[in-house]
Amino acid sequence: STTTIGLVCALRSNWFNSELIAGVEKAARRLGYSAVVAYSDGDLYEEERLLHGFHEQCAGLIVVPILDEDSREQHE
Repeated sequence: STTTIGLVCALRSNWFNSELIAGVEKAARRLGYSAVVAYSDGDLYEEERLLHGFHEQCAGLIVVPILDEDSREQHE
């Protein structure tokens, strides 16, 4: 089993994401986990690629998505 938590964020330069990442990393360390952060840079297909990759390698995922579900359906 793995002790890695995957965190996928849509944007790099976002105050909320910065605070979230810091909090996740701190909580993960306290529990003996490590966090790996990846950015989709606003690209829906990159977000999906990252999610599939992390799904195989991480104990859990935290996602700050690009769009809500209604908006995603418009892109399909």
